[in-house]
Amino acid sequence: MNLLETFLKKEIEYDMFNNKIFGINYWQYVRALISCEVNVTCSNSLPMFSKNSSSFRKYLLSIKNIKKYFLKQKECDILLISQPRRIKTDQGYKNNYVDFYEDYLKDKYKVLTIEEPTWSSYGISNKAHDFPIYTENIYLTDLHELNFLIKRFFYKTFKRNKYKKILNEYAKVSKTVNLWFNTDKINFKNLFVDSIMKLDIDKYYIKRILNKTKPKIVMFYYMPSIFKQMLIFECNERKIDTVEIQHGTITKYDPLINKCLDVSMVNNDTKYIFGFGPNQIDKTNISIKNINNIINVGSPFLEEKINSLKKQEKKYILFISQSTIGDYIASFASKLAKEIDNSKYKIVFKYHPNEMSKDYSCLKQENIIEIKQEKSIYELQNQSIIQIGVYSTALYEGFAMKVPTLIIKNMFGAEESIGIFKGIKKGVYYVNSYKEVLKYLDRTDIIPLDKDINELWTKNSKDRIVDEINKILRS
Repeated sequence: MNLLETFLKKEIEYDMFNNKIFGINYWQYVRALISCEVNVTCSNSLPMFSKNSSSFRKYLLSIKNIKKYFLKQKECDILLISQPRRIKTDQGYKNNYVDFYEDYLKDKYKVLTIEEPTWSSYGISNKAHDFPIYTENIYLTDLHELNFLIKRFFYKTFKRNKYKKILNEYAKVSKTVNLWFNTDKINFKNLFVDSIMKLDIDKYYIKRILNKTKPKIVMFYYMPSIFKQMLIFECNERKIDTVEIQHGTITKYDPLINKCLDVSMVNNDTKYIFGFGPNQIDKTNISIKNINNIINVGSPFLEEKINSLKKQEKKYILFISQSTIGDYIASFASKLAKEIDNSKYKIVFKYHPNEMSKDYSCLKQENIIEIKQEKSIYELQNQSIIQIGVYSTALYEGFAMKVPTLIIKNMFGAEESIGIFKGIKKGVYYVNSYKEVLKYLDRTDIIPLDKDINELWTKNSKDRIVDEINKILRS
């Protein structure tokens, strides 16, 4: 039995969804974060989110853009929830997912975007928002987040009894989870304590957001932060339709936030999921109450990229890293580099966005180019004769760009890609060692076919998105 299957069965067996603190059924909020720690500890993989050191710049606000930090009474038809992973464009810093939805819908509906910072939810953000922001109608929650961080700092002193209850609850839950996996090494204390404090401190803030905006639909660029999950719960209480905008492939094994053996136990599940394509959402134990509400609309960002990129001379062997197994992929790449003709091939190792603080010494070779943020993954794929990885949405995007794809089959997480590419016979291949890569170089008979690409990516995303939103609002 794999880790996820064990987790899903044990949380039901031990009645975890009925655990309460301060009157809140907290398990549905913390289970995804705890699952990540289980994965890291029990599979000896790397943390999903690399930890950057704190800096004053992280909390700096923009005086020039101060109005964006205050939410006034501002009713809207559609409330979009974004995250500050943005790329620089000529029109400002743009979110590759949410901003397309605003562009498509703002002419017909009143649309407002709310963007949370990731200072307390994740350890990856080391700066405040970059300006100018592409999004026209946006509210930034930075001021509230600063307020939360201050309240969290004083929580131990001024809410001593509550803090003690949280620690006692952690001790109980930690003992239980470690029992499931026959270990005592799974430590999620900071994640658990921070999450419970946020649930306690922010419950009225979430209500105020919905009171001021009164949306008919709330759409989420979804990563499992407490802020977003609280907002979904409150939307469900108020019968406001919620839509998850797919940000990464949902496989049989991951992410846990989309999986549950008994969906009736979950109150912070979205009503709809707007997916990339037929193969991109595995419905095994999916935590959506009506399976027919999984609607494939495609990926606007990917469509734009494919249409805008000019064909380049192919010259790279591209490795696409993943934060949890980056050291293993780096080792594979370094071994391959010693086997290939330096004058003919260059290996490019593209770091995952959550690996920015990493530096793999084995990659310091003449024919390996390390890329963190210097070029986009799409530019690199456009210049690559082949791409190699284990599991990543970027691999599926490269497949759509007709880049032959090699999956390292014997690495942790490869099952995910095998499931996504199931039934596709051309364009994706499986290798167990770096030497097996050599037989795929410079071949013209391994390029992905259109009919196979369509199994992963639905086309005409703009028309589909507008049409589906119209249907939801009319229902």
